[in-house]
Amino acid sequence: MTRASLREIAAYGSPVFAYMYTVGSVGFWLPLYAKLNGFTYLQVQLLATVYFIVITPSTLIAGWLSDRSDRPGRIAFTGMLLNALAVALMPHIMKPLPLMGDRVIQALGLSTAAPIAIGALSLALGVSRGVGSGAFIMASGMAIGSIVGGVLVEYSGFPALFYSASIISLLAGILALTTRFPRVPGDRNLLQALRRIPPSAWVVLLGLLARNTLATGVYAILAILFSQIIGLTILETALALSLNPIVQAFFSLVVSRKAEGRELPVFSLALASTSIVFTLYYYAHSLAVVLVAQIVQGLVYSTISVSGNMYVIRKSPEEIRYTASSLYNFFFNLGWITGTLAAGAYMDRHGPTAWLKLAIILLPIVGLATYAVARLAAAREELAG
Repeated sequence: MTRASLREIAAYGSPVFAYMYTVGSVGFWLPLYAKLNGFTYLQVQLLATVYFIVITPSTLIAGWLSDRSDRPGRIAFTGMLLNALAVALMPHIMKPLPLMGDRVIQALGLSTAAPIAIGALSLALGVSRGVGSGAFIMASGMAIGSIVGGVLVEYSGFPALFYSASIISLLAGILALTTRFPRVPGDRNLLQALRRIPPSAWVVLLGLLARNTLATGVYAILAILFSQIIGLTILETALALSLNPIVQAFFSLVVSRKAEGRELPVFSLALASTSIVFTLYYYAHSLAVVLVAQIVQGLVYSTISVSGNMYVIRKSPEEIRYTASSLYNFFFNLGWITGTLAAGAYMDRHGPTAWLKLAIILLPIVGLATYAVARLAAAREELAG
């Protein structure tokens, strides 16, 4: 662990702030933008799918390059520049294929954010404080992005929304470029270090993959669900979308302290609890119920993110800290691919609420299975050690 000034901590976190600002603004509102331009549900889901197909392997590559690099900040700057360019182009694209191509550029850029930011923060502050601080910054970026995004869509239109994300990303890239990020210790032999990650950590990551496969079909259309199915106004939808990350921001710091040493049961319980959120979505017919669902979602997701990241990073060798910090996002994004591929066609045939019901039934099973298998693997690791 190294000493870091407040400016350095802000610089380490800036890429992931810009990333989540983009998610909270562009990511939340792009499905509605596409639907209003005549896209089918399948095409809306494919906008998410192509993004995650690219960002998933790119995240691992970004982590590996950062472990090998003496200046990870330069990699972050390049990524932020690509994202700034991609989102600035979005309001000028009205057709599915060109917009999917633009999402490829965006994915390549944003793939650098999480592994570099979380890796640098955990090296500078320690695993618990680093992951907790990173989760706080991520949630803050998403909250601000969703609030500002809703206001911009309502009063200025979609172009202003996209341009705001472009500016934030460019500023974050400049801050990262002008700051020296921490280097990892050791010889940084990636394959050798990956072999030393124990099976229980991989089980946790597979549990995350299964959860996201079920959950992302819903998350990919939240703006549509809230505004067109439940019937909220644009500003009510913006309020609902922002409440989740606001809760995440404050609760993530609590989880980073309280979950230490209990990451596995906390993580598994949170996986199963996603079913409660979706049950509230299913029965929501008013803003009040949606707001309650978003509060619960904020509690559940911050717990999943912090406890899962802490468990995997603690189990991984320090000499691949940036790569280890990319593993959570790799499996998270892989779940988005499997989920959106399955959900898009299913929703076009049966409607979005049918997928919601399926997720409600299966998510508790995912949480229970993750805990049971990972606990068994951890017990064998303790005996072997």
